[in-house]
Amino acid sequence: MGYPALLQQSDEDAAEDTSDTIGGRLVRARETTGLSTSQLARRIGVKTKTLQNWEMDRTAPRSNRLTILAGILNVSPTWILVGRGEAPSEDDVSGAVESRQGLLYLRQSIQTKIEELKQIVEEVDGMLDRRPGL
Repeated sequence: MGYPALLQQSDEDAAEDTSDTIGGRLVRARETTGLSTSQLARRIGVKTKTLQNWEMDRTAPRSNRLTILAGILNVSPTWILVGRGEAPSEDDVSGAVESRQGLLYLRQSIQTKIEELKQIVEEVDGMLDRRPGL
């Protein structure tokens, strides 16, 4: 993983979660927010399998997805990467709803899905027009 600047930390910056992995922190934050793997994957625009691979430390999210994850899970990207900063707590379950970034991304995802559905409806309408007897 190529985040060397984040891995260099002084003793006073050391956090309680540095022994955990990125995947372990993702699972912890996701469960704290009450989201299933498929719900979170859908919100960030990746396949469930991709998120599962991140949570099992098989792969790691790219920076754009990391930022989106942090917004939805109401944690900092640095906490996800190296465990430095404030960990999620049960009192912070409102991450996806109260985070402006999370809401903006959710809005964008919904708008994209609406456009995809409009295109499908147009295709179905075209098929119906070609088959008037249906």
